[in-house]
Amino acid sequence: MPSRGLRRYKVIDELAARLVGVDGTVAQIARELLTRCRELTVRINQLERDLRDLVCVLAPGLLAIPGCGS
Repeated sequence: MPSRGLRRYKVIDELAARLVGVDGTVAQIARELLTRCRELTVRINQLERDLRDLVCVLAPGLLAIPGCGS
């Protein structure tokens, strides 16, 4: 799995597809964790957009600094 792979929907979907038809407690826990990772990724992306919008309005000069972002 790539570094920070669980932040990418494609990776989450691929792992979920591998678990289809797999029985057992470990597979069930893995599915639950993947669901939670997806929920957290959605929320993280929302927060990043909100933060970017705020920075653009309140401190646009920060975005002009190399290496500085929202």
